[in-house]
Amino acid sequence: MTTRPDYYSIKALSNSSLKNFSEYSPKKALYLMQNGIKETKALIEGRMVHKAVLEPETFFDEFHFLPEDFNGLTKAGKEQKKELEASGKMILTQDQKTLCDNICSRLLESKTAQKLLKGLPEVEFFGERDGIKLKSKVDLINPQQGFICDLKTTQNVAPEAFIKECEKRQYFQQAWFYRYMANQSGHNIKNFYFVNIEKEPPFSVSIVQVSETQFEIGQQMFEHNFALYKYALKNENRDFDQPQLGSKSFIYESPEWMEKKYLGNGE
Repeated sequence: MTTRPDYYSIKALSNSSLKNFSEYSPKKALYLMQNGIKETKALIEGRMVHKAVLEPETFFDEFHFLPEDFNGLTKAGKEQKKELEASGKMILTQDQKTLCDNICSRLLESKTAQKLLKGLPEVEFFGERDGIKLKSKVDLINPQQGFICDLKTTQNVAPEAFIKECEKRQYFQQAWFYRYMANQSGHNIKNFYFVNIEKEPPFSVSIVQVSETQFEIGQQMFEHNFALYKYALKNENRDFDQPQLGSKSFIYESPEWMEKKYLGNGE
């Protein structure tokens, strides 16, 4: 278990990289792993919330809010922003500050969330499987009580909606992988909790504990994606343009759920 500033530069397979091998071609997934992904507004705000909730004491080492009277169209405003960007900090707007304040305030109101958000934040684990280096960075771990907690900002925290999100974004893989990495490092982690909060008023909160069945689903997701990753290492430039035109290899069968929904297959 360790924490160091160069985590993202360490060449190892992470949960985020692993998911890409089930979503993209091996060529693109490897490219994203080696070059990183473009930082979107949603990713920036996710980082902002995580820092404010889990490590508030060092928040302003990484982020800076623009003043309320900031005007980026004026010469003075442009110079001010240029100076702030030179500091290396992420520059945030007043609207983002309001979002951050609202989320933090709402989480403080939730006694259950506060209990689960007590522990060691942003802890890194490193390991190896089948000769492949692995890494993970958990939001929060409580070794004494044997759980890992992950903070999610989302559009809908209703448990049924979030479970669908878990399948879409492979959150069960994340839960299994993080628990696996922690336990490989000598911990005895049994439970995993998602603390979910919506990004719009009234900033509803839900707590979802991962079941053992869901851990099993997560492991199967991992094994599938890990096999795809190993395939990609041997076929780095593999895309989907290999077969000759007219070959049956260009026919991609519709998934089972689609045939069942529209054709009644599988009833």
